[in-house]
Amino acid sequence: MKKLILALSVSLLTLQANAATILLSGSNFDVSYDSNLLGLYGNPTISGNVIFFTPTLFKAESLNGNGVVTNNGTINLRILPKNGFVVNTLNLQEAGDYVLRGANSEVTVTGQTRAFSFSNPFFSVTDPITTTSNLTIRNGLQQNWVATSSLNLSSFGLAPNQAVNYTIENLLTAYTDAADLGRKQAFIEKKFSGFQVTVSPVPEPAAWISMMAGLGMLCLIVSRRKGTIG
Repeated sequence: MKKLILALSVSLLTLQANAATILLSGSNFDVSYDSNLLGLYGNPTISGNVIFFTPTLFKAESLNGNGVVTNNGTINLRILPKNGFVVNTLNLQEAGDYVLRGANSEVTVTGQTRAFSFSNPFFSVTDPITTTSNLTIRNGLQQNWVATSSLNLSSFGLAPNQAVNYTIENLLTAYTDAADLGRKQAFIEKKFSGFQVTVSPVPEPAAWISMMAGLGMLCLIVSRRKGTIG
């Protein structure tokens, strides 16, 4: 019995250790995430106010008329502005490459970004991830693609230091038609996913009171000078 309890305790501790929350520190904010829920994105890197991923397994491929092949992934990140800052916008850019052979072969990049404040999780903003590149070059050569998405959080009415949850969802699709002649291939891969966090400082209450007091004194001095001149 004691051995069973010990084994269960060890298993529980192992699960807790594996489900680690990682914290990255940026210029004016921190980002936390569950290291076990990154899926195809891989581990992020933070540089200044940019967080980026460089996945190596996020791809979809259809060969010789296999029809539609998809691959998808979703991650959630918690963005916590540092003392006196508010999150304003989250701007995503993704990039990768694709190859098409066959008259009707296709690839697509779709998805969505979503954000909500932890103070009001029922209110969120979303934006589709859309490509800014041509995905229809069917010459059998490697081509590059870029996709973007942008979220403006001004409607949240965030107070300083309020945390925001940011979700990135991606779907890569490849399609080849069995009716096409010759070799058929549709391949697409995501190699980069990064987003920029913009924040703005908010005056602390004490600083705001001091500023207003100073402005009041300035107005009083100007008023007295005008009275003297008159």
